[in-house]
Amino acid sequence: MIKALIQSISLGALALSAPACAHPHSTPSLQPVEAVAASSLEMGPALWKVADEDTTIYLFGTVHFLPEGVFWFDGQIKSALTQADELVTEVDGTKAAEAGQTMVSAGTLPPGKTLRSLLSEEDKTSFEDAIGELGIPPEALDGYEPWFAALQLSMLPLLLDGWTPEAGVETVLRKAAGEKKTGELETAQFQIDMFDTLPQETQITYFNQVVASLPEVKTTMDAMVQEWAEGDAAALGALVEGSSDDEVYRIVFSDRNKAWAGWIDDRLDAP
Repeated sequence: MIKALIQSISLGALALSAPACAHPHSTPSLQPVEAVAASSLEMGPALWKVADEDTTIYLFGTVHFLPEGVFWFDGQIKSALTQADELVTEVDGTKAAEAGQTMVSAGTLPPGKTLRSLLSEEDKTSFEDAIGELGIPPEALDGYEPWFAALQLSMLPLLLDGWTPEAGVETVLRKAAGEKKTGELETAQFQIDMFDTLPQETQITYFNQVVASLPEVKTTMDAMVQEWAEGDAAALGALVEGSSDDEVYRIVFSDRNKAWAGWIDDRLDAP
């Protein structure tokens, strides 16, 4: 299973609205929207509603990169955004260029070091063979730290197949949100630090897992997107849980889910 593209699917969009009620410390409820909006049962990404008496949060998982032609923005999702006063995504997408420059800077090796010099002979050969299959020279990633090279390498098969951030969920939502208030759950620097602070040995292990998974990238992501678009959260969860080692899963999912849950709890206190 692919070990890096799990970053492309995450719980990254929140649409908030504030009904005209006032009781900021009432007990919130969490349930699938199907249970509270029986008239909105169209096929689409799974959507949850977290609410107390004066605040409602609609919550669903996003896919940052998608191919053209994946239809999802209708029915429940569109209705939730229409009702919402605020759109909150993982990071501020309007700062993508700035964040990209910061990531490249953080992921660049110091002079005199190369990615392949950090790998064993066996791992170096596997990497060169794998990237050669994509038509990319290995020198293209030689200047980068293993974590950064892993992220870039994991995206290459999709980019070559026409997947783009312009078709991704956050881009579509931001355009549809118009003048609505927007917010972010994390900073780009936080996301960079998740990987940049990993011990080099862990980074190399992660990189080698990505290399080994490259032949399956397209098939795995197609399956994930299908389950996501059909709203099958259980099946998608099983695919994601099987696609990463424990350390990466903890960093990318478990720790962040706990932090985001805290954010939701705090946000419910503000009508």
